[in-house]
Amino acid sequence: MEAVSGDYRSSQSRRKPASKAIVEALDAFIKTDGVNYGTDIEFCVVCLEKVLSGEQVTPLPCSHMFHAQCVVEWFKSGHPCLVCRFECPTD
Repeated sequence: MEAVSGDYRSSQSRRKPASKAIVEALDAFIKTDGVNYGTDIEFCVVCLEKVLSGEQVTPLPCSHMFHAQCVVEWFKSGHPCLVCRFECPTD
């Protein structure tokens, strides 16, 4: 059991940033009350703040949305979606 938990911890410490190409290709939308872009985002799970009307949001390929700037910052240190663990490409 010790070896398994050690392998898990070491894999967690080797997080890779998302590729620069995917970060540059991300779309950003302005959240508008009554328009949900296929999702009902209420909170950004990166910063844990409420997503307000008029703020920029960015969907990932898995369709989960975050504040636009939050997801760019997250991608500097990690590449999976924080909701479903969908793995975006790395360099």
